[in-house]
Amino acid sequence: MTNKIYTGLLMAVFMVFAPIVFAAGNADATSGATSNADATSGATSTEIQTSSSMPKMRGSEKFVAPQGVVRDASLLPREVLASAPDKEWAELPTVDSRIADCAFISHAAPDGRRSFSMLYDTVGMFAYWVAYPMHSSYTGTTKRTEAWGYDPKVPASCQPDMKKGIMPYHRGHQMPSADRTSDDTSNAQTFYFTNMTAQAGSLNSGQWAKLEAKVRDWMKDCDTLYIVTGAWPGQLTHPDNDGREMSVPAFYFKALAKRKGNDYATIAFKVDNEPRAPHFMEWKLSVAALESVTGFNFFPSIPISAKAAVDDSQW
Repeated sequence: MTNKIYTGLLMAVFMVFAPIVFAAGNADATSGATSNADATSGATSTEIQTSSSMPKMRGSEKFVAPQGVVRDASLLPREVLASAPDKEWAELPTVDSRIADCAFISHAAPDGRRSFSMLYDTVGMFAYWVAYPMHSSYTGTTKRTEAWGYDPKVPASCQPDMKKGIMPYHRGHQMPSADRTSDDTSNAQTFYFTNMTAQAGSLNSGQWAKLEAKVRDWMKDCDTLYIVTGAWPGQLTHPDNDGREMSVPAFYFKALAKRKGNDYATIAFKVDNEPRAPHFMEWKLSVAALESVTGFNFFPSIPISAKAAVDDSQW
């Protein structure tokens, strides 16, 4: 009888104090989760990164794109998408980690030289900008390879399928095929779908093509021409060959920095993605003005004074 009474008393004590112990343990676990959330929040805090860093993937937040379009952030791990080079190249804009869903991608020529880099939006399936150096060693006699295909550094699910046309738009290169004609590999890289956008046909084959040709002429007048070509998303989307919606740019831009010795001259262009466009020189603006429109810091190693105005005698 005594043992039964003793056992009963122990059970009563356990029933009284066990909920308190478990509640305290759960409170500690919750506290730990909060601490981890704070740590995660700190890791994704708003900051401007250098060009040698890749934008952070912010899977728990929403990104409000230009024009107020809201979309879920990508949950893909950033290392699956790309690896950032440990380089400070003159053509690279600084990367803002507030632009979610983006990956920094860089491609090299067969001889190991850098060819081009981009800030690629894995949700809208387009590049905000493609940056590259241009001088005579990148040009030659190679013809267009027409090697339309997926970029091996980005999952195919994050790229538009553009093996065939996307009427009424053209498959518009951001870095032109004609800017990489030294070898077949470099030219084939310009046909990666990450380098393509849905561009108004008459713009692509008209004044935009004339501007691209003029850029190659300007290259002949300097040591190196640094180029950033970009697209800005609007409200419109268009289906790719698989019926998946990709962003249609609202406008395009180019920023150029011409180096002669230690001197720089800069110019920028901005044009709406519409069929009819005026002569490309009417799109002209300063690099500083384009920075105000896009929020990107172009050619960060160049003095601000060289980006403030356009010297028409240089172009």
